[in-house]
Amino acid sequence: MERLRRKRKLKPKIVYTLCGLLGTCVVICGFLLIHPVVICEERIEVGLQKDFHYQDGIKLVMFGDKKEVSFEGKVDTSKVGVYKGAYRYKERKMPVEIEVKDLTPPSLQVKKYTTDMVEKVSAKMFVKKVEDQSKVTLSFASEPSNKEGKQRVVIVASDENGNETRKETILVRKEDKTKPSLEVRGALSFYLGDTYTFEDKVAVKDNLDKKPKIEVDTSRVNFKQQEAIRFVIW
Repeated sequence: MERLRRKRKLKPKIVYTLCGLLGTCVVICGFLLIHPVVICEERIEVGLQKDFHYQDGIKLVMFGDKKEVSFEGKVDTSKVGVYKGAYRYKERKMPVEIEVKDLTPPSLQVKKYTTDMVEKVSAKMFVKKVEDQSKVTLSFASEPSNKEGKQRVVIVASDENGNETRKETILVRKEDKTKPSLEVRGALSFYLGDTYTFEDKVAVKDNLDKKPKIEVDTSRVNFKQQEAIRFVIW
């Protein structure tokens, strides 16, 4: 008796389930008959400067083939933007948006960099070459330390559209015990009242510092009076 009761209770549940599945199938089939072209995404992405193949965005065609579908609209893959178009299949037409995006990460080449214990290094110092279709920002994955010796650093190149490339390289820090070499090219002469610069007349080199700072003590010089005098450059 108990088994018969259970069977009677199960029958309505099975019937309801089958009816539900049948109803769902009818709804899906009806939708596909109205919209026979099923696309992969609501907004199809295309790479900047890449060829646009509209059939790649089609998932399936109900009772048909992708080759029977045509595309209406213009898509300029040389410019980032959203373009409106439509897939046409027989008498049916399905609107679609095509988004042209920069999907290509920057091309990045890095190099080893050697410096002293105090120089504040930037990511740009480690870059040999970087190329991209848009503006690129360079940064460190994590800031390097001032400790002596070799350390690994990761350079991150990010473009304006969120693509990034990471490359690992080496930073070498050494204790700087060598003084810069300073060379003055002949006597320095200036016309009265003129402004004066020393960069083009003084050569300075250093084994680690790529841009040594030049300081000039002109406290004993009167540039408004004609005279010959010695002053200190260091």
